[in-house]
Amino acid sequence: MKDEINNKNKAIKSRIIELRQIIIKHNHLYHTLDTPEISDQAYDQMLLTLENLENKNRKLSDSIIEIKSPIYSIGGSTVDKFIKIKHNIPQWSFEKAFTVNDLKVWEERNTNILIKNNFIFDTFEYICELKIDGLKLVLTYIDNKLSSAVTRGDGEVGEDVLNNALVIKDIPKTLNTNNLKSELSSNINYLLDNKIIVTGEVWMENKELKRINDNLKLDFENKNKSGNIKLYANARNLAAGTLRQLDSRIVEGRNLKFFAYDINIQKENMILEKDNSINNIVNTQYKRLETLKSLGFVVNQEYKLCKDLENVEKFYQLWTNKRKFMDYGIDGVVIKINDRALWDILGYTAKAPRGGIAYKFPAETVMTRVEDIVLQVGRTGAITPVALLTPVALDGSIVRRATLHNNDEIDRLGIRIGDTVELRKAGDIIPEIFNVITDLRPSKSVKYKMSNKCPSCEGLLSRQEQGKNKIKEKEQTVAIYCKNKNCPAQHIETLIHFVSRKAMNIENMGEKIVEQMVGLGYITDYVSIYNLYSHKKDLENLEGFGEKSIENLLSSIEYSRNTDLSRLIFALGIRHVGENTAKDIAKFIYSKEKNITLQKVIELFKEMSIENYLNIEGVGQVIADSLYRYWHDENNLQKIKILFSYLHLKDKEVVSVNDGKFTDMTFVITGTLQTMNRDQAKEYIEDRGGKVTSSVSSYTDYLLAGVDAGSKMAKANELGIKIISETELVSM
Repeated sequence: MKDEINNKNKAIKSRIIELRQIIIKHNHLYHTLDTPEISDQAYDQMLLTLENLENKNRKLSDSIIEIKSPIYSIGGSTVDKFIKIKHNIPQWSFEKAFTVNDLKVWEERNTNILIKNNFIFDTFEYICELKIDGLKLVLTYIDNKLSSAVTRGDGEVGEDVLNNALVIKDIPKTLNTNNLKSELSSNINYLLDNKIIVTGEVWMENKELKRINDNLKLDFENKNKSGNIKLYANARNLAAGTLRQLDSRIVEGRNLKFFAYDINIQKENMILEKDNSINNIVNTQYKRLETLKSLGFVVNQEYKLCKDLENVEKFYQLWTNKRKFMDYGIDGVVIKINDRALWDILGYTAKAPRGGIAYKFPAETVMTRVEDIVLQVGRTGAITPVALLTPVALDGSIVRRATLHNNDEIDRLGIRIGDTVELRKAGDIIPEIFNVITDLRPSKSVKYKMSNKCPSCEGLLSRQEQGKNKIKEKEQTVAIYCKNKNCPAQHIETLIHFVSRKAMNIENMGEKIVEQMVGLGYITDYVSIYNLYSHKKDLENLEGFGEKSIENLLSSIEYSRNTDLSRLIFALGIRHVGENTAKDIAKFIYSKEKNITLQKVIELFKEMSIENYLNIEGVGQVIADSLYRYWHDENNLQKIKILFSYLHLKDKEVVSVNDGKFTDMTFVITGTLQTMNRDQAKEYIEDRGGKVTSSVSSYTDYLLAGVDAGSKMAKANELGIKIISETELVSM
């Protein structure tokens, strides 16, 4: 038993030391070198893990003297190229809250401290300010003139970057006290005679980042350089690196911005906040912000006075979505008790004032662990490696799987089973691994090697030839394929695709039911789906199949028999033929013959050459080759003839009612629509000759925006694209 406890303690100690070392390393990369290797959210997660581990094992963690715990430190160290200056006022960072409950705990703790100190108060009043994703800068004014500009550094000592601060337009070189004289006539001498310390955030606009990167690319091309150009990853890092430039001309050319958010007044190294003669300048956070504006500083205008946490939460929720449309990074809301006199009573933790807290936005990136990598077989035989993850909450949903796309992507990431990875949602929808935290890699992990056999049929896998071009006789895709046409997994995926919402739309037949019906032998191909009613008695004996559910399933199958030609073409699963291409093909068929029958469709396809297919809008060489092969395969034709005998084309095909009002117009849809879903909106636009694409570009004519529109709206605004509502769409 004793040995077991010793081994457990040894493992915990080893983990604490490991996390301390990793966090200190990333502290240095972020605060000192401005070259972070992990996201803020991943850093926060590691810090929280260490904090929880140390709190649960306090005696053990206190006994570790090999390396000091970073949970009590602020920022990073300083570098040697700037003069080091000790801060007059310690530069704290705020504790973090991630939920409303965290805020309530913070408020309750503060309430108890005030009660314990016999301080009588009614309720807290809060100021909410946006947490700008920039870097802290502390400005000192003596005799109203800027005398130093110091980075946060480790919270006690920073670097003097005065020469660079002098070329930032938002930073006043001399304070404008004229606006204060009318209201502070008797106190103005305090501003003139004492040190005025202003704290704020240096930041850079996203459009400025884009301009600098575009110039880098242009210079790279003009000089005919080879290899990959290294562009700046984000505005925060570029702003931080710029502020530490030795040449102020570079700083001046990069248009840094500055938001001021706090002011302190000192005399003989004592903060005079308690002095009644200047109380009206600094006694509330609201007055501090107003005073800063009067002195000539730029203050972020999106701050709000809130009477309770309920209103704080409303402000937070508003900016959770609205932040995406701003031209600067916002990673949370800073909540401060408005009465600054209370801050002294509440005191400080090891690294933070209790009077404020940073309420972080929901994680857009998270850390999790790769438990396994498995191969998934698609309907075309494409093999996709998928990472099975330790379940993690990401942007409102629980993520358990993430596609790794192909073997080349695995090699690029260098990912291994057991790795800790960073995850985000690509395009706000699909979970995507974008970074591996190698510092946390298990010591015995080995490089992942993809099997050369299909996980379903054990057939050999190979790269697929994509066709010929002028340069190469054979061009191969990066994807790996199983070429066995009788592969069970491919067969099931084909049937799942056939019944899916955008294909034949058999509503009550999902993936699980398809797999179950195939396993029981009730479904073997497309046609057997339409004969499933013959197994009605068998279905009644299956668990989970009641009379109503069977009726709904069979009704959905019956309803799908009357279909659109475009849906049917898409449902067949012809390689490279997506939803939009299927509509283009259907439109082409109707242009040839108005009163089309399914029998006639088969005849038309059989007669068409590759050149005929290339005449269809949206069909290129690869798709034309695929269509020709599909419709000239006798096996396929026999199956299609039988299937088509069960189906009927709708009297009014979508493509045939095109009134042309949106011809040559390109739309992008974003956000949650109120009167229709996205598919209906897309169909509405395409019915009238318009085109719907997934991303905003200079070719986009309109952005149809619903509630909670995301980054696409910001992009549309940047490009000057017209943004319309559902009502405006219909009125067009």
